[in-house]
Amino acid sequence: MLLVRLAALVLSIHAASADLGKAVLFANGLKEPLRKLDDITRVATTKTGPKNLDTNSICKTLARQAGCTDDQVTGKEVWYADCDKPWALCRCSDANMSFDTMERRWAKVPVGLRSYGGTLLAVKRDSGCVAYTFGGEYIRFHGDCGSSVFIHEVSHTVDKGFSSTAAFKDGVAKSSCVPDSYANTNYVEDFAQLNVCLTWALRFGVLSDAAGKDAACMAPQYNLLKSDARIKAAQSATQCIPCVRNNCKTRGIDDDEEINTHNITMTQTSMCEFPAAGEDD
Repeated sequence: MLLVRLAALVLSIHAASADLGKAVLFANGLKEPLRKLDDITRVATTKTGPKNLDTNSICKTLARQAGCTDDQVTGKEVWYADCDKPWALCRCSDANMSFDTMERRWAKVPVGLRSYGGTLLAVKRDSGCVAYTFGGEYIRFHGDCGSSVFIHEVSHTVDKGFSSTAAFKDGVAKSSCVPDSYANTNYVEDFAQLNVCLTWALRFGVLSDAAGKDAACMAPQYNLLKSDARIKAAQSATQCIPCVRNNCKTRGIDDDEEINTHNITMTQTSMCEFPAAGEDD
């Protein structure tokens, strides 16, 4: 029997009340004020090729959960100029995002962050974008998901328990605001949105200017990410970082799709909902 389970908690961006109870820096979310994330220069693709998927591959397992049949799922390997190992991209035949779109948007994710992410899967959604992260490294996109969503989701893979530490929770307690209402959902989503903000600020400018007000209200938590050695390395890397993903650390395997999902448990670690991309690549 496949050892695949979904977490009972489903998180919604439309939650009526905020669990963290903080004021927000960006009242209308991050997409518009941090839109320059769409302008991150994408690294060149150096090679692509088809990816063979067996019945128990991660792609087909996650696709079946989303209502795709096995014969609808195809895979592709993509090598980028900043890494000597490929990523597996998969999609259902009716997915909103094409392989080319996925390839381009993943190429905009800074390579140090991208190093933490594993197989990506795209499936169909009638409107908007919902994304799930499984096992802290596999990402399934429903709909047309923009570059900032790719960065948000890969931020969940970078988290590695950082958002559950006493130090981070203390930083949140000492902050009078979080990035936006979605960050208010819980510590996990707050971490991901903070890392989106950090990704923007390191490349494009000052958060206070983007927000139109002083961002010092979230400094205690934000500065923890900004000063953390592992996250600094992920944000500044120019080549992929070896062996930072769970597969490598626990199983010595870099290629997701060589893993038989009979032998692993994939827990849904986040569920996020966003507007559709509405961007040019």
